[in-house]
Amino acid sequence: VLSRLSVYRKGSTYVINIGFTSEDPVKAASLANAFAENYLLEQLDAKFDATSRANSWLNDRLTVLRAEVRSAENAVEVYRGQSGLLSAQGSSLTEQQISDLNAQLIIQTADYNETVARLESVKAKVARGDAADTIGEVLASAVIQTLRAQESTVAGKRAELSSRYGPRHPEVLKVEREAADVQAQIQQEIKRIVSNLESEVGIAQQKVRSIESGLNRLRGELSSNNRSLVRLRELERDAEASRSLYESFLERFKENDDQETITDADARIISKAVIPSTQSSPNTLLNILLGLALGVAAGLGMVVLAEMLDNGLSTGADVEREIGVPFIASVPKLGDGWVNVVRNLMGKTQMPGDFIAENPLSMFAESFRTLRSTILLSDSDKKPKVVTISSALPGEGKTTIVRSLGRLSAMSGSKTVIVDCDLRLRQLSKLSEVAPKAGLIKYLKGDAALRDLIVKDKKSECDYILNSENEYTNRDLFGTPEFGKLLTALRRKYDLVILDTAPILLVTETREIARQSDAVVIASRWRKTKADAVTTATNILQSVNANIIGLVLTQVNMRTRRKYGIGDYSYYSRQYGKYYASPIKETVG
Repeated sequence: VLSRLSVYRKGSTYVINIGFTSEDPVKAASLANAFAENYLLEQLDAKFDATSRANSWLNDRLTVLRAEVRSAENAVEVYRGQSGLLSAQGSSLTEQQISDLNAQLIIQTADYNETVARLESVKAKVARGDAADTIGEVLASAVIQTLRAQESTVAGKRAELSSRYGPRHPEVLKVEREAADVQAQIQQEIKRIVSNLESEVGIAQQKVRSIESGLNRLRGELSSNNRSLVRLRELERDAEASRSLYESFLERFKENDDQETITDADARIISKAVIPSTQSSPNTLLNILLGLALGVAAGLGMVVLAEMLDNGLSTGADVEREIGVPFIASVPKLGDGWVNVVRNLMGKTQMPGDFIAENPLSMFAESFRTLRSTILLSDSDKKPKVVTISSALPGEGKTTIVRSLGRLSAMSGSKTVIVDCDLRLRQLSKLSEVAPKAGLIKYLKGDAALRDLIVKDKKSECDYILNSENEYTNRDLFGTPEFGKLLTALRRKYDLVILDTAPILLVTETREIARQSDAVVIASRWRKTKADAVTTATNILQSVNANIIGLVLTQVNMRTRRKYGIGDYSYYSRQYGKYYASPIKETVG
């Protein structure tokens, strides 16, 4: 059903068209409308579920936050009580007590100063002998007032008696003694008043000292409270933060709760599908024209793409133009003909290195005769004996070239030896059917003799120097005098020494091997290896003064090769293919 459903946006608008293809027009319209309605229902369900999940989560979170707020506020109050920081009207109790005592101290100090001033004034007047009438504290005394009244009465009586009886009359003297007694009582009362003032000064002074002592104590408590206040403020901030977060979540919960009851879909149906009156597809003529156009375009595109991607070497002319070294030969690719296909199906798969021994007159063998002749004729003064076969990258067929060239050389009567100098992959050693007594690494370390290295090929008179499976080293053995001595010994013993090396761009030791060789041949896979890679490898060898005598193209499809035109002898493969009595004729047609 879904394969017949079409959903697309109409232009740059927010309108979405829903279509359904069916042989039944009623079914097509009904299903299109059903998909639209189900989309709206699913959107509503999704929004409702999302809101419900959010509310559930918020409710759980609110429960946790409510407990956190309660705990934080309780911690504030507990710490406030423990630290004596209980407050009213924004200040602590200690601060309020200090404020109250400061007010009392001011009042009490003023009272003390006033009492001291009164005392000093009375003492000063008494010391000067001022009349008691001039001392306010004396005048305010009820006793003094009574005594003054008595003194006035006695004075009047004395005056009356003195005028009647004279100053020496007994009655006058009696009155004078009464006057003296009253005066003594007045002085005694004055002293009592002064004594009372001194007592008031002492009391006032004691009150001031008591208040000051209380203030000092409270100030010490306030200092301790201020240190506790830092922790209190921290607890209050935590409580306020928890309260703010709780209120925020509570507000969000209320909003979501309101949305849950009034959830609407974000889309609506503008117009429903109507039952079509005519079929919409297929348009047979249009499909035929489009198929033809697409086929032609795809064919042309594949041709262009193949040509763009073909950045390898195809002909001898390409080699000499792109790389700048002589072209030697094209080695045909085995296994493309129908005869070889039948052999493979029968389980008689043949290795390329074995093919030349069994088909010495094939086009494949002839390509190696060309390679051997090029090597032998590359220097007319001194025939090269040590030849390095290498490639820019792995998988280019150099090991096949080494085995095939060695066997052909031995079959041609030359005493030939092949040396596996690839200490990493050891592909040549893995293909050998006979294991040596000692490997190349052991010999170069000085732990074996030359006679222990040599292994005889079962299909030719060619000799092999291989590597043992359990021999490894991190040393650079090819730069040692032992390797040079090995090459000298092989030059004396053999007509041709072929060295199979690691890829030039991957292993640096290949440069040293090539430098010590008489000639170097580079193998490059036909139309696969990029010209830039081969050029880089050639430049590396030339930088160590290696004698590059040419390049061999490997795994060449001779039938496809002909379309590239005249570039080497393979162009004429159809004309001279009848001269090679081997199954390779089937490969070249």
